[in-house]
Amino acid sequence: MPLSNVTDVIETINNPVSYFSLPTTQTLPIPSTSTRTVAHPHQAKRPNHVSPLQVLDLDRASRIFSRVASDAAENLPNPLDHDPWPAPTTMTVSGLPRLSTGRNGVGAFILQCKKLDFHYCDWAGSSKGMNSFIKTFLPKFAAAHPQIEITVSPRPRKHPVIIGQYINGRERAICVGNMEPLQVLQKATLLRDASGEKVKRVNKPVQSINESVRGVWSPYHGNGMRV
Repeated sequence: MPLSNVTDVIETINNPVSYFSLPTTQTLPIPSTSTRTVAHPHQAKRPNHVSPLQVLDLDRASRIFSRVASDAAENLPNPLDHDPWPAPTTMTVSGLPRLSTGRNGVGAFILQCKKLDFHYCDWAGSSKGMNSFIKTFLPKFAAAHPQIEITVSPRPRKHPVIIGQYINGRERAICVGNMEPLQVLQKATLLRDASGEKVKRVNKPVQSINESVRGVWSPYHGNGMRV
């Protein structure tokens, strides 16, 4: 007796006697003169008027139901995999594995002075300190500042001069006539540390591109101070 769907299988297993009218015992045909009696394990007594095909259909229905139930149990979705309200995930704040780099030029400082020219005279008396500086202090000064181009050139019948050239295109010259070697070294250091910008008077200790929007403080404004 063929079964159409799983509902029929369930109904058959729940009430097999009413569906198939199965007996307690029945006789299976054997190709011999003897007969063999098969007893159902769940029923004590059955009538003897049931055909063997009905018993085979019941066993087949039991096997089909077991297989369908096991397949359905395996294919059931896991509720944890499809949670409509998942728990909020927490994120730990961690720093990036990277060294901090300077963004204002401090991390990669570039000296503004790119060249220093030393001009002197061989016989003039005002170049005596410059000549002594060139012989004693200039080699050490040049070795300590390899990023600065240093040139020494004679200039007859004129006072000694130090000219500094900067990366912004400007130049600055200082006359060192009649100075001692240490004084010449101080002027060379001054040109080395200069930025090349035009010298101007500074009225405020802090310089900014945009002025403050707060304005000038006055005791006559605000809370209405009485005078």
